[in-house]
Amino acid sequence: MFFTFPFGLLCLTLFVSQCEAKVDSNQRDQLKHIFESLENNKHNDHLINSWFPIGIKIMNKIGEMSKKDQDYKRKNKYRFDYNVDKLPFKQDNVCRTKECYEAGLLVQSNLNESVNPCDDFYEFSCGGWIAKHQIPNTSSQFSQFDLVGKTLQKQLKEILESDAEVTDPLPVKAAQVAYKACIDEETIEQQGIEPLTSVLNSLGTGGWPITQQSWDPSQLDMTELFVQVTRRWNIHHLVYVSVQEDRVNSTRNIITIDQGSPILPRSMLIDPDSYPDQIEAYSEWILGTALALSADSNRPDPSTVKIDVHDMIKFEMKFANLTTPSEMRRDHSRLQNLISLAHLTEWTNSAASTERSKINWVALVNGLFNGTGMSIDETEIVNVEEFDYLFRLVRLIEETPPKVIANYVIWHVVQALAYESTNHLRQLTYDFQFVYMGSNVSEPRWQDCVNSINELLGFAVGFKYVKRHFNDQHKKEVQSLIANMKVVLKSRLSSLSWMDSETRSAALDKLEAMHEFIGYPEWYNNSTYFNEYFTGISVSQDNHLYNVESLLTYKYMKALKTLYEINTRDEWQVNPAEVNAYNDIGANSIIFPAGILQPPFFSLSQPEALNYGSIGIVIGHEIMHGFDDMGRQNDKFGNLVQWWSHQTLQTYKKKAACFVKQYGRFRIPQLDVTLNKPVTANGVRTQGENIADNGGLEMAYLAYKKYVMEKEGKELRLPGVEKYSPEQLFFIGYGSNWCEAVSKESLLSDYLTEDHSVQRLRVIGAVSNSEYFARAFNCKLGSAMNPVDKCSIW
Repeated sequence: MFFTFPFGLLCLTLFVSQCEAKVDSNQRDQLKHIFESLENNKHNDHLINSWFPIGIKIMNKIGEMSKKDQDYKRKNKYRFDYNVDKLPFKQDNVCRTKECYEAGLLVQSNLNESVNPCDDFYEFSCGGWIAKHQIPNTSSQFSQFDLVGKTLQKQLKEILESDAEVTDPLPVKAAQVAYKACIDEETIEQQGIEPLTSVLNSLGTGGWPITQQSWDPSQLDMTELFVQVTRRWNIHHLVYVSVQEDRVNSTRNIITIDQGSPILPRSMLIDPDSYPDQIEAYSEWILGTALALSADSNRPDPSTVKIDVHDMIKFEMKFANLTTPSEMRRDHSRLQNLISLAHLTEWTNSAASTERSKINWVALVNGLFNGTGMSIDETEIVNVEEFDYLFRLVRLIEETPPKVIANYVIWHVVQALAYESTNHLRQLTYDFQFVYMGSNVSEPRWQDCVNSINELLGFAVGFKYVKRHFNDQHKKEVQSLIANMKVVLKSRLSSLSWMDSETRSAALDKLEAMHEFIGYPEWYNNSTYFNEYFTGISVSQDNHLYNVESLLTYKYMKALKTLYEINTRDEWQVNPAEVNAYNDIGANSIIFPAGILQPPFFSLSQPEALNYGSIGIVIGHEIMHGFDDMGRQNDKFGNLVQWWSHQTLQTYKKKAACFVKQYGRFRIPQLDVTLNKPVTANGVRTQGENIADNGGLEMAYLAYKKYVMEKEGKELRLPGVEKYSPEQLFFIGYGSNWCEAVSKESLLSDYLTEDHSVQRLRVIGAVSNSEYFARAFNCKLGSAMNPVDKCSIW
């Protein structure tokens, strides 16, 4: 609930005119007096700040009585409880600005004060937020990040729908053209399925076999199909070839070959009996899409299509069983396997007994690089992340009919592009999403198009977003927060008794060398470089599918062209118009896009307790990723190298195992009925994020205390929540970051696939390990949020 002026005056007017019957004469007179005073003194900030809390008290009284009338007494705990005899302007330790009143209102509305914070801090800090925010029927979850994201979406919509300005760079104008083609539903519906079927017919396989009455298996050139699907849409199918930083020398790049990615989560595919509804919905999705794309002249019998769908899913289950789960890919040294293309071809072909199952890696890689001006010969050294997987994949291909392979690989393309096509194909996707994620209504097309164009041309859209909505002062303030955080972590590293001096010195060097990217790339101020960055893009005014393919191909080819370039660690990798933050462990850098540097995560006008408790913890989290179980494997240059002594490493692993065990015991009871068993979190897969959450919370709190000490005085409290100390507000800010209303289906998806713990566990896990939290809220030792046994690394 936010009040701004003159909107606040309007609210008071409405209350005076419509609610007189619900207040006593004294309150009515008070309210009228407030209104008259404010109306006559619109620009008197002191008077506004003085009268504001009284008005809120009376308005809450009215709201309270209205709720009683509707038997909503249980919600009374969320109201403001101002004491008229103890007004904020009489208290020296309470902030009086309008921004502070708004922040106080927001904090108060998020809380569920009927819950003891020492019993369940997530419900305490987010109960009010969750009660007030329903999951939209277009989504399966709604979080604090989504709330900020919706604001960002509207800002980007305004940018993309506005008329191009003369001074706009060509890439910005291209983004606006692509957006208009995306939202042109009339043209898309008139074109029907033809653009998509044309794409499928161009793959060299004679189309998508499942949509045809008869199909000739000799049309399948598996190497060429792999090239087409990867190069044109950057799709991870059975194998994925890309150019990545060399793990052991981050200044150079290397061709990397990795296992592919199933469409359904691996966990579902290897245990289908536990997910019958999802498997059935997936089958119906493929079936409905295949029938929709079948031409009348060569339409297959539906019963044949059902058999093909069954064969595809059985193949995907076998494929999933070949892949290595993410829990086993945390040791990056096992992903470093160098080999020449000639020897790789020889090795994988040793698993094949027929020509059709052999993979010519030289031909495949050169097919991908076609158009880059580079020729790759058989002596090229590449990195194969999962050696055994490729051997097993060849065996699977050999035992599988060509039609099944072609159907499945092309399905990767179809499921990605159908969503960009007609309303009917989009609805088939949403029917599946209803079962899989819990959402069954499509978003307005403009929202999908904003997301699509922001993903395809993020730096172009971000350029305009930064110009319109980003305050460079935010960048300076965030730099200050990061500097404070680094000072605190430096001190912490210097005092850790379990680290030997050699490892400590290397850790301090890594922290010192950690590079930060804040807001947007500096080359936004260089129009020549900006335009050169987008050299080669092509967009159509009336063919959205063409734009999707053209821009995805452009991005993939741009990445391939970096193969022989020298990396300098100063290149932005992330779209500025994004509500997220990152750590690139291969570059030892942290990234905070402009999109996340906004309320409620960050504001120049809110107390620093909230800034450190919100964006400060995000910063701490990303810094600590450089020292989590995967990040700690890379040195100050981002190189994969063993810089830990044996004894210190063993101690670290023991401490990390504490988090694995602790989070592995946390229950997720909402999923018990779905999975027909008591469900606990996956402590192995989430350990890196959990270590970053816990370390980030500690560092941010200590950095905040450092800020307060250097400020030489305590921070002011917030009106409406004066009873909470700044230290408590810090933790409340952290809890509020992760407020989320979520469907069971979405929760299940996160549980099966996410590297992060579910939002509730992110909060209670970190605070229950924090001695500072226990002190701030005076939690008794042995209470739920202050257990005797705690986990800590940093």
